[in-house]
Amino acid sequence: MWYREAITRVDPSGQINMDFPGIKPKPFDLKNINFEVEEFDKNSYRINANLDEKILGHIDFQAEDYSDTGRILFIELYEYPLREAEDEEEMFNNPSDRTKMDMLEELKDAEYHVDESSVTRAKWGIGKRLYQEMKKFLQNHKPTIQYISGDVHSRDAFEIRNSVFGLPIESYDSARSSSYEINEKTPQKEREDISFKIFSELPPARFDAMGSGDIPFDSFSVKHRLTRPSYNKTQEYKDSKLEPQLFSSEDKDNVV
Repeated sequence: MWYREAITRVDPSGQINMDFPGIKPKPFDLKNINFEVEEFDKNSYRINANLDEKILGHIDFQAEDYSDTGRILFIELYEYPLREAEDEEEMFNNPSDRTKMDMLEELKDAEYHVDESSVTRAKWGIGKRLYQEMKKFLQNHKPTIQYISGDVHSRDAFEIRNSVFGLPIESYDSARSSSYEINEKTPQKEREDISFKIFSELPPARFDAMGSGDIPFDSFSVKHRLTRPSYNKTQEYKDSKLEPQLFSSEDKDNVV
């Protein structure tokens, strides 16, 4: 039967779609996501990743106007929940979502070989885009910020943060239980080797039963250098450009 040979994919709304053999399933399109920046406290910001009124994740960070270092406070992605809420306090982040288990059962009933990765949001690239949106905001609106610091609790977060900002210039185990440490004097090759060891030490990203990112106890404190764009590419420059003045014929005699 054709339906046993089709390739199944699940769109962000939970709708199950099928692609026929020979047609590669379309990747998740980040162009559909709306990234909104809000200042929830003085010099503290949140960037939400929204899709059709669903919140897929967010990043919170501080960026003081006269500080050279911005601090990542919290980043969270929302997975499909693993079970139904038992009370109001356990309501889903996106109540209209089905649970991951429901979706897996539907696929298995249709005789597809699936596991949790078949219906995951974790690999859509939303986390990387949140870091990129934060970087762009800091580059355009916070000219004093030269560094980004914060803790990482998973190898996924560490890998993505390095892909956006480059290798850390400082890194150490927050609990001081590991000897792996990077500072500004660490040579490049050694920095690469230690970064790989830190990546191996950290656990993979996990989610709790209601779909929120779970924060493991283990973490590394990391600091990256923020590259600065040239001034004529910043928002400050764009906002400061003078608009050309138009003169009427009546003003011609006053123009020097």
